[in-house]
Amino acid sequence: MNYIDTHCDTAFEMFKKKEPLFQNSLHISLEAAQNFEKYAQIMAIWSQNDLSNGEGWSQFAAVLENLKLEIEKNEKAALCTSFAQCEEAFSKGKRAFFLAVEGGNILDAKIWRTDELYDAGVRFLTLVWKGEGCIGGAFDTEKGLTAFGRRVVKTAMEKGIVIDVSHGSGKLTDECLDIAESTGKPIIATHSNSFAVCEHPRNLTDERARRIAASGGIIGISMAPPHLNESGMADISDIIAHIGHYLDIGLADNICTGCDFDGVSSLPAGITGIGDIEKLSAAVEKEFSAETAEKIFFRNAERFLRTVL
Repeated sequence: MNYIDTHCDTAFEMFKKKEPLFQNSLHISLEAAQNFEKYAQIMAIWSQNDLSNGEGWSQFAAVLENLKLEIEKNEKAALCTSFAQCEEAFSKGKRAFFLAVEGGNILDAKIWRTDELYDAGVRFLTLVWKGEGCIGGAFDTEKGLTAFGRRVVKTAMEKGIVIDVSHGSGKLTDECLDIAESTGKPIIATHSNSFAVCEHPRNLTDERARRIAASGGIIGISMAPPHLNESGMADISDIIAHIGHYLDIGLADNICTGCDFDGVSSLPAGITGIGDIEKLSAAVEKEFSAETAEKIFFRNAERFLRTVL
């Protein structure tokens, strides 16, 4: 099968645990992805909230350098900044990786750092992670975008960095969508499930999910158990429930997976990492259709990447 995923924290875990990309104990490795004919992954570099903004920027640079070295070591991996490069990687049997930053506090209220992110190869920006920062408020607050945050959103869109509202507060998400609608630029939620299915503040209301889709964006289904089931325990049936709801509200062309592999402390029963994606795809195909499975695991994200990059 072919597979594209919109969010993982593997780059940070590789750096922290000194694990290689090819073969490791993490949720994602090149070895575990060998069965995919085509595979692309948006690799997020997480910004730790307990670091100062300056320390966060230094850590971002170190994690990025480590990731680049790991990709360079592997002839079957390519770091991409455009869909044309992704297609070239696919044609050569390589796995394509795109860069994201998770947590915009590393910008340290310096708008020129948006340019530095772009020049470093970053094409996706998850604005916030937790709490309040220079960009705005996360899901655990009621704060929207700051004045600086508005500048970042508009500047990033102009540069060609896709704005990700996962982890954002409801107000921040709405304000980003307002900007998207006024500029004609898409918004993405790389790893956000349905609030209608599981009432967790990290999840999207139907209205916000529809607005993301209307902007031309996509929504990645997360494997974080607390975002799948209010009990904090989940299995494949819970993943199916979130997919089913998004399908019911008309988002068949706008959902994909953003598993959050290597960014969660536990996974749904039956899922241990990227090696189980084929099992999950088979479950989606059985519940819905082969066409739906192909859209969710590849075609929707492929179309989005082709359009925005």
